[in-house]
Amino acid sequence: RQRVELLHRMSPRLHGFFRFPIYQGGRRVKTIAASGGIWQEAGMTQTPRFLRSALFVPAANGRALARSADFDADALIFDLEDSAAPEEKAEARERLRDHLATPRGSAMRVVRINPLATPEGTEDLLMARGAHADAILVPKVDRAADLLEVSAALEQTDAPPALQVWAMVETPLGILCLLYTSDAADDSL
Repeated sequence: RQRVELLHRMSPRLHGFFRFPIYQGGRRVKTIAASGGIWQEAGMTQTPRFLRSALFVPAANGRALARSADFDADALIFDLEDSAAPEEKAEARERLRDHLATPRGSAMRVVRINPLATPEGTEDLLMARGAHADAILVPKVDRAADLLEVSAALEQTDAPPALQVWAMVETPLGILCLLYTSDAADDSL
């Protein structure tokens, strides 16, 4: 619990997106599928906004993108990583860019990018930032450096402070490293 809260104090831009139970403020918050506690900035104060539901939408599927606006989810997570075959990634990114330019509902719009170590990851990050997504979901986070790299890239592009970074921890190594991420914290996050 303390380490998760410390991660949030390290950077108001970083947010946990976990597939296991976590504790916040001394209370257990049950994380089911893609829901969890997400902090949103409200001026100088922070108020918790708990997402009850999140819908993964494959960006490579134009029909799924079009229908996503019809669902009453708290967050729509547009997936550019696993939902698109390597030869479809550029087309999926452009399709998603066009979709994000359309009027929006009340759902948070989150873009799950490819890892920054890949050529697609950098393009995905720039597209999500330019398309005014509410958050960027970093997949397969195994170490603090993964998040530091995304945060630094966003700072270089003068991303608005409201743009959140979510971390998807998908491996046992990531869970172990998450416990020690705060030890390697950099106040510039």
